[in-house]
Amino acid sequence: MNPWSENLISTASFDNMPTAQLDAISRSAESQNMTLCQGVAAIGTVLAVAAQNEDAGLSMAAVADLGWLLESLGKLSAAITDQGNAARSYSDWHNAKKREG
Repeated sequence: MNPWSENLISTASFDNMPTAQLDAISRSAESQNMTLCQGVAAIGTVLAVAAQNEDAGLSMAAVADLGWLLESLGKLSAAITDQGNAARSYSDWHNAKKREG
């Protein structure tokens, strides 16, 4: 189980959710993922600069902590992507039902 999933809206509630709210969830997921990607890139920069600094580089503990952080952020990004895709699918399904009558 991904602990980040507990902080996200359950996709089980998407059936009865208005299309506008599903669209907002989808847009929010895209925005949150962009922020996560930029944060991961920044961590990469810090690691690269620290690796090149022999005098004041990162300790093994700090590198391990960064590794766990990156793992956690990767799982969060995947959970947000799944939620955004589910919201988009439900929104498309709601729109198709409306067009059918």
